[in-house]
Amino acid sequence: MLGKEIQVSIIVLNYNKWEYLFPCLESIFTLQNISYQIIIVDNASENDSVSRIFSYFNCQQNLSKETFIYQTIPVNIFRIRSTKYIYDVILLQASTNKGFAFGNNIGLSYASSHISSNYYF
Repeated sequence: MLGKEIQVSIIVLNYNKWEYLFPCLESIFTLQNISYQIIIVDNASENDSVSRIFSYFNCQQNLSKETFIYQTIPVNIFRIRSTKYIYDVILLQASTNKGFAFGNNIGLSYASSHISSNYYF
């Protein structure tokens, strides 16, 4: 959310299920009276999930990206500025899927080291 101190970092994990991801995001967007940052972790999806995420937010797929390493796994970082929503979203694209817990730990590691939040969810 723009212009406010982030109170909560919300980590959403995706693996090949973009059709479930978007209703989840719509639900998060209804939250009021709280400042939050959404972090989507794509856990090395083997389908077109990442391109669909870019399309969902009406943004270019050729966004500049950074990379960070989590336990030897390269993770691409995309900062998505949506033309569709007022929310900025961070997409972390893991290069390898090492399971549900590992994917969530990627998001938690990024959030705790790059975003000043009071809570992580």
